[in-house]
Amino acid sequence: MEPAEREADYSPLPLKLKPGTDLSSKLLLNDTSIINLIVKSLLEEHTPSNLYYSAQTEWADGSKSDVLYVPKTDITDASPPILIEIQNRVDQSFMSRLIRNCTYVFDRYNVLPVALVIVVKEFSSVSFEEQFNININHIGHIKENPMNPLVALAYYMTCQSQSLKSLAYNTDPTVKLLYAIANKMVTKAEAKIMTNEFLEDTESKLQKIIELEDVEPDVIIEKSHMYVKEVLNSIQNQKRKLKDDDSELTGTEDNQNIKKYSSDNYLFIETISEPGKYKKWKTIYDQGKAKGPFGPYTSSNTLKSSYYQAKKCINNNKWFYFLTTNI
Repeated sequence: MEPAEREADYSPLPLKLKPGTDLSSKLLLNDTSIINLIVKSLLEEHTPSNLYYSAQTEWADGSKSDVLYVPKTDITDASPPILIEIQNRVDQSFMSRLIRNCTYVFDRYNVLPVALVIVVKEFSSVSFEEQFNININHIGHIKENPMNPLVALAYYMTCQSQSLKSLAYNTDPTVKLLYAIANKMVTKAEAKIMTNEFLEDTESKLQKIIELEDVEPDVIIEKSHMYVKEVLNSIQNQKRKLKDDDSELTGTEDNQNIKKYSSDNYLFIETISEPGKYKKWKTIYDQGKAKGPFGPYTSSNTLKSSYYQAKKCINNNKWFYFLTTNI
């Protein structure tokens, strides 16, 4: 079974990453597979894969576009920049901004871009919606099997469904690919969200310390200590989360540590240390190095970490595997 066909690849997406949201769209559109899909759809099918990359989108006035693709080779009319905007609704204000951004692209590369706008929510006005009549001739491209890749991309973003199974066209290969890629992005996006929240919280606490300058010295010291302790606690919590996430992401990390850490090592440490008492890791490490069993370890700290990891696995009923990995 191909990776894109595994059931796990189609798990429901978290709310923050449902199709059509700003974060989800930007992460998806920066994926190499999606860049190739869009480039080949907008230009020519025989355009070489991986010709385009995602360029920075901040302009001279500080404004930003959503996504910009440019070729790695010469930028020409045949290989133009591709500007992509994801918009909730298209109105006159947005169109003016789009024209301005296209001008910025031209100023930077001296070639007019191809502009792709994906509207994910609503009509610009009730009067326009009333004039927008849909009949079978207008939606024939959706009933194509498979759908045109760009149509599938628009379908994915505008339906905004967290679950592939809830879609009418959930067997379309491009729609399935989009959900598979989105599921792979989840861990990366959640880590980014967690990091941003941590940084914002830390920034807020440090700002509070700065704002204490007009307060009595004793109060400054007391509150500064309080805020610094909160920052340190946040850092420690973040480190614990990263450590836990690291173990979950690798999946096989426990097994790798157990293989690296043989039963001889564990029994050696248990033999030369007293149960329930503090272990002198530097002494244990030096003795073990002298006798030879601690070859994989570069310091007493790595030995200590592996020991407690192994002990945790033993407590979790992995003892039999632990003893047999090096037999």
